[in-house]
Amino acid sequence: MKWFGLLLIIAVITTGCGDTKKSDAEFTETVYEPVHAVGFEIKATPDPDDSSRLLVTRSAWQGDGAARTSIVVDGTPAERIVAMSSSHVAMLDALGVSDRIVGVSGKGFLSTPSVVTRIDEIADVGYDGNIDYEKLISVRPDIILLYGVNGASSMESKLRELGIPFVYIGDYMEETPLGKAEWLRFLAEIVGKQQLADSLMSEVSQRYADLVSLVSGVDRRPSVMLNMPVGDQWYLPTPGGYMPRMINDAGGRYMFESDDPRTSVPVDFETAYSMLSGADLWLNPGGASDLTSIAVLAPKLAGMPAVADGKVFNNNARLTPGGGNDFWESSAVHPDIVLADLISIIHPELLPDRELYYFRRLQ
Repeated sequence: MKWFGLLLIIAVITTGCGDTKKSDAEFTETVYEPVHAVGFEIKATPDPDDSSRLLVTRSAWQGDGAARTSIVVDGTPAERIVAMSSSHVAMLDALGVSDRIVGVSGKGFLSTPSVVTRIDEIADVGYDGNIDYEKLISVRPDIILLYGVNGASSMESKLRELGIPFVYIGDYMEETPLGKAEWLRFLAEIVGKQQLADSLMSEVSQRYADLVSLVSGVDRRPSVMLNMPVGDQWYLPTPGGYMPRMINDAGGRYMFESDDPRTSVPVDFETAYSMLSGADLWLNPGGASDLTSIAVLAPKLAGMPAVADGKVFNNNARLTPGGGNDFWESSAVHPDIVLADLISIIHPELLPDRELYYFRRLQ
């Protein structure tokens, strides 16, 4: 089986495992310094004729800020890729290489048009913990794009045994919108699309900055509440998280105040109820598809002012027949579109003729 020039099968550096042909210490030159992302770095050796690169991920999953993984690539682009997250699919599409995807996890949930049109050619290898390794081997992948949730993927040991290279893509761990998008540059190093990634990031960053400038002079910041309770707990992102930052950039005021270092924390129902009762807008109310379903899912919330005023919006405007949601697939690549949606919701007077893309008003 031919690997595409990977010199080092992914290694969790803190454990010192992995088969190395070059040590990390040889890579002393910074190739790319992330502007917004904090979860990766790209390095080279001092030898100008050496095209190999060290790709390092930091805090690759929740709960372990010390988690660090690395892989060395020799500059030969990967041609056969298995993407275990739908956001990886969207990134590969943005880089113009979705045709290199030979395997995914949950292909019935995908919405990226360039992938859906050839979905029968793509293998569904299963989910972490229930992987069809025979099918995975049969597609002859050059590399597997993994993600961790509360720890390393359970696929690691088997992939090492099979000798299949893998790398963690940690976009979801980034707390800033442009930080998530900047993982395009990390992935570009694997597929040989560095210049395109630089161009895309420049364009997205500029559009995002222009939108922030648009709301910079607003006189009023409407208050915004997020999410839906699960039982007696209401999980809310802390103010430094992705969506609260976007709400702030869109000229809104996020209701929840906290100095908790975690990205999301459980809040008791009564406290969250009080916040929602004073909110001008309610975003992302769980699985609610309309205002009536709110009364079914959480009867106590049916009389909230935001509900009575029709100021409830959910990020489920782009659902797939299989039950997928394009927000979780492509929004990380398009933070400017998400921001434009939020401005249209929070300050509709600033973008009066724009139709929502990821969000929709619940009726």
